[in-house]
Amino acid sequence: MSISYALVPFECYGGSKRPLYLIAIVALVLIAFGGLISLVNWRNANGRGGNFDGNMTANRFMAVLGMLSSGMFFVVIVAQGLATLVLHPCLL
Repeated sequence: MSISYALVPFECYGGSKRPLYLIAIVALVLIAFGGLISLVNWRNANGRGGNFDGNMTANRFMAVLGMLSSGMFFVVIVAQGLATLVLHPCLL
C-alpha cells in the first residue's frame, strides 16, 4: 500500500486512478492467499491424530494467528481501497 502513496502525486495531476485500484486488488489477493495457506496448515495440524505434543499445538497456534492477521489486514486494505474509490487523490 506504500506504493499507492508514492503514486498519488502522479495521479493527482491528470493521471488515472487505475494503478491505485490495481495495487489494492493485488494486495487483497496476496493477503487472501496467505490466509488460505494458514487455513491449509491449520487443517493439517488438526488432522494428525490424538498426539498433543508441543510442536503440533505451536503449529496450530501459528496457523490460527496467520488466519486472524490475514483477516485483519484484509479489512484494513478494503477500507483503504474504499477511500481510494471515494476520495480524490489531490484531497489533502
